[in-house]
Amino acid sequence: MTHRWKSHPFRASDPARGRRLDNRQNRASPEGEAGLYRTIFDAAADGLIVADLETECVLEANHAACTMHGYLRDEFIGLLPAASEL
Repeated sequence: MTHRWKSHPFRASDPARGRRLDNRQNRASPEGEAGLYRTIFDAAADGLIVADLETECVLEANHAACTMHGYLRDEFIGLLPAASEL
């Protein structure tokens, strides 16, 4: 018995397949991956701080961390732990 598929899941003309490929390509590119990490970082409910290991200077902080410590993001970036009482 021969079965005819209306749409093959791997056919290039399948619009959903094209979106999946585009998403994989976006994640594979540095800009796409950085955007994904940025979205996760910013959306986290926990306060996240990225600091330089040598100087301990704050390089990046999400909104939750800024709110938790009472700083605007621009004020928080560049602070040392003693200044911000981390």
